[in-house]
Amino acid sequence: MKATSWGLSLALLGGAQLYLTQIDRLSTPAMFAVELETRLSVPVGPTLLGVGVILLAWGLMPKPQKATPPALRSRPARAEALGEGGDWLAQARAAVMNAKLGDGAEVALTPGATPPVELRLRGLTPERARAVLEGFAELLLTLRPPRAKVRFIHCEAATTSRVLLLRSALRQRLPEGAFTAVGSGDEVELRLTDPDPRWTDA
Repeated sequence: MKATSWGLSLALLGGAQLYLTQIDRLSTPAMFAVELETRLSVPVGPTLLGVGVILLAWGLMPKPQKATPPALRSRPARAEALGEGGDWLAQARAAVMNAKLGDGAEVALTPGATPPVELRLRGLTPERARAVLEGFAELLLTLRPPRAKVRFIHCEAATTSRVLLLRSALRQRLPEGAFTAVGSGDEVELRLTDPDPRWTDA
């Protein structure tokens, strides 16, 4: 709006100046306008009119619409826990089979073992490992084992320790205080604070 207003004002002033200097030329305002152009040695009327028309045209031009920022990736809804009815171990195995963690990731389910759930990562970069660990966190929300282990097998070294990488990834999915992670080197063990009690009887 500012460009349009300025353009219209300057165009009107330029038109008035042209009228006084080219058509009127005899009235007191016309004589003042002619004297002004003579002193300035600049065609005031055409200059003001030209600038005004340019500003007016620029102000009336359609402005490009700002691109809508991409929506932030929302966190997935909380995964469904294992059902109460039926064979819950069969449900757990089905959840593992349906988990889409991608190449280089394998989940071993061994009821009765300590820990009963183990994630094996093979030859992954830190970025890819982090993505897999976030998906593994969704699986843990379903399985809720008392313990789980993550093994990094021939994975590319990260700038942080495996424990910190795991904690950072899991915090993207698991609520605060839902787990603890301890370990060193290429093996990290998780303990869930609210496990499914059926694992202790498996």
